Amino acid sequence: PLVAVAAIGCKLGFAWFLANVTYNGSLTLTTVASNSILSSTSGLFTLAFGAYLGIEKYSHQKLLAVVLIVVGVFLIGLSD
Repeated sequence: PLVAVAAIGCKLGFAWFLANVTYNGSLTLTTVASNSILSSTSGLFTLAFGAYLGIEKYSHQKLLAVVLIVVGVFLIGLSD
């Protein structure tokens, strides 16, 4: 089990590293506010892409959660 956990940790660690590299690299091309809004709406794209590939099961609760997140991000964006 320790080898399996280490293998999964290496895969997730590499994916996490790539996500951070791309996020920090994107900050050179846009503002922090725009980047935060785009990052916060990633749940919408993840749900849609996962449902399209059949990985994630679509449900109204998941869609409602994503909509609430997007509305919250929009409201925070209005206050700035």
